[in-house]
Order: sequence, then C-alpha cells, then structure tokens
Amino acid sequence: MVSCCKPLLSLLFWNQGMFNCYNLKNKKNLGKITFDLDADLSSLFHYNTKMLFVSILAEFENKEYKFNQACIWDDVIMDVEDSIFKLRKKKAEYMIHDLADSLAGSTANLTLQYQIIPWVGMMVTDRIVFPHALTFPSKQKK
Repeated sequence: MVSCCKPLLSLLFWNQGMFNCYNLKNKKNLGKITFDLDADLSSLFHYNTKMLFVSILAEFENKEYKFNQACIWDDVIMDVEDSIFKLRKKKAEYMIHDLADSLAGSTANLTLQYQIIPWVGMMVTDRIVFPHALTFPSKQKK
C-alpha cells in the first residue's frame, strides 16, 4: 500500500436551499447548495499515480434510512498541475435527493472523498469528513 500525505483543504458552504419537485406519482425533497473549495491534492501524486477521482458527498440520516449519501460534485484530476485549485461560489453539479422527504431542518456531514487510481496495483480510497457542515432550512420553497 502506498502511503501519502493528507491533502490540504478548505471547504465553505455559502447557501443551502431546498425545494419540492413534483412528478406524477409523488413529491420529492431536493436540496441545492453553493460552495467554495480550496484544495491542494498535489501530495497525492507520485510515481504510480495515474489520476485522482475526487468527490464531495452529503451524508445524512432520515426516519427511514440510517445512512444516506448524495454526491454533489465530482472531478477527475489527471495531472499534478491540476491538483491545486480554488472553486468560488460553485453550484453543486447534483442536487441532494431525499427519498423519505425529510430534508427540511436536517443536518448533513460533508465529505471530500478521493480515490487514487494507480498505474499498477490497488486503488486507494480515503475521505475527509466535515461533521454537521450543512443544515437545510426548515421552510421549504415551492
């Protein structure tokens, strides 16, 4: 197993919103957020690193399911030159979808997860958790 240094990160969430989306069968809770991310992932690159897959996950509980994960952003980083970046007021690529319709007032951990895809050998996965980083408003927008 390859050992490497933890990346340097700063993650800030600007706004979080929630609204209901209606379809023919039922309504669903959807959450959307905007965030800033300062990341230096260069320490994850070494002679055997082919690429990195990086994602931000929202992890939350609801009354039906003990553990829920929703990916809100992801990227593939191919070169060490691209591994230091700053995202400002970035809108989440994917909305948070709650099957139990209970996002209102709920709290979520935000996790930066990365996979180191090597040229040869096993893929390494690690994660950095920001506990209770996100709270959805209790009032829903329509």
